[in-house]
Amino acid sequence: MPYTREELENYQWYQDRLEARRNEYNSYLSEAQKDQEDNEVRQHMVDENGTLLSFENINEEVRLKEPFRRAGLDTSDQRIIRANQYPILSRGQKFDITIDTSITQLIQKPTSLPRVRVFDAPNLNLLDPKVNVEPDSDGTITSALLLTPSRKTPNERTDGFTIDLVNGDIIAAPNWNSVVVDTEEETIDNYLEVYYLENNVKRQIPNISILNSYIGELLSSFIEYEIIVVEKEDLNLIPNGTPLQYNTR
Repeated sequence: MPYTREELENYQWYQDRLEARRNEYNSYLSEAQKDQEDNEVRQHMVDENGTLLSFENINEEVRLKEPFRRAGLDTSDQRIIRANQYPILSRGQKFDITIDTSITQLIQKPTSLPRVRVFDAPNLNLLDPKVNVEPDSDGTITSALLLTPSRKTPNERTDGFTIDLVNGDIIAAPNWNSVVVDTEEETIDNYLEVYYLENNVKRQIPNISILNSYIGELLSSFIEYEIIVVEKEDLNLIPNGTPLQYNTR
């Protein structure tokens, strides 16, 4: 039967084998280190053919702490450090609005949209939508056609403080139209926190050019009156969908 670790500590033949192995290892290591020190050009241990020599650490206490009981010799001549020649890329908002990496087949789709808090409540524009209260040259007041669902039946969904969102709404975070937004990765110009609601998720409209491309289809030219500005915390409750691309229709 095999010996226990404690029994091997008192087994002289085994200890002699360990000592012989240790002496052989140290002799070979010392010779390789001397060759390396004699050649000022080299910084690593190599054989006569220039092949890098990699040594294991034979200290049993060290090896027992490592996976598979394998540990490399931790010395400067056993480390190869090479400068990174490639850019270091980090995932951030620009990545998320450019590449859709979600596997939609594995994502459980939400079945409804929430009731959210309206920013700067009470919002009179939601209660009584008006896009142009200045008279025209002939003295009449013109109201442009508003396309978002929130403008068609506002009083049925909002009290000015909260609103029941529906698909087709365009919502945004406060200060959504700031020209520059700082992110962790870099500064992104014309980045918008504006979203189109579709299939119970929010699809980001990344910049003003894409937003303007949907005038006449998803919203009117009075975009600041049509976009529903909601509290940031409530906006984050809605799952993200694929960002909208530029409208070519």
